[in-house]
Amino acid sequence: MATKPAMLGIALTACLGLAACSGGGGLSGGRSGGTGAESSAVSVLAGDVVLAAPPGYCEDPVSTRRDDVSAFVLFGSCRAITGSGKSPTRPAVLTAAVSRSTGPLTESDFAQLAGFLATPEGKASLSRGGDASEVEVETILHSGDLIFIRARDAGERGMDPAFWRAIFPESGALVTLTVSSLATAQIPEDSGKALVTNFVAAIKAANTKTEAETGPDAAEPILVADPERLERDPNTVGTKPGALRAFFERLL
Repeated sequence: MATKPAMLGIALTACLGLAACSGGGGLSGGRSGGTGAESSAVSVLAGDVVLAAPPGYCEDPVSTRRDDVSAFVLFGSCRAITGSGKSPTRPAVLTAAVSRSTGPLTESDFAQLAGFLATPEGKASLSRGGDASEVEVETILHSGDLIFIRARDAGERGMDPAFWRAIFPESGALVTLTVSSLATAQIPEDSGKALVTNFVAAIKAANTKTEAETGPDAAEPILVADPERLERDPNTVGTKPGALRAFFERLL
């Protein structure tokens, strides 16, 4: 029987596999009905989860895929996508893949998942093409139910091999975020870390319920930790973006 971290890895792979739908075909929900209006917040999973991006990034409605149990949303420069609005400080493409969880996800589960991601099976789940041999995990940062990963994937030509990824639960779903860039417009490591942190914070803020919505006894929302203060996994030395490269020139 598969272990819990292995099962989470399978769920992670399935979640990231949604990105492959951005090139055609896709989920039964089809494309979102975007009109080109500037938008950095997208409701998915029948309204249970809101995906949002930092300032300057907007949803690319052409590549969005969603149904009641899973979704994939790609965010790029608002100016490039809508023809108006602000450009982000750093040219990058942000992706969010989300899938409903089959049960509660504990902090212990995420601690085990952090270790799993350093294994060959875990590296395959991080790979853009599913090939663990092309992935080098540089850093895994873990705190509670939040994981940050910086890895390099040599499998996608034309893209910066280095990328940041974040994995965390939100409103009964497993969320995986990725920050990627072109090889010709690489993002410095610290800037990528700050951007993926802001990406997580944007989604946490978008899903924070008011007291009127949740009642006075509702739990406080989970705070997003700065990766600089997270403990490095002692065993360490998304999303498959897949077809993202085809979108990059249009989205940056």
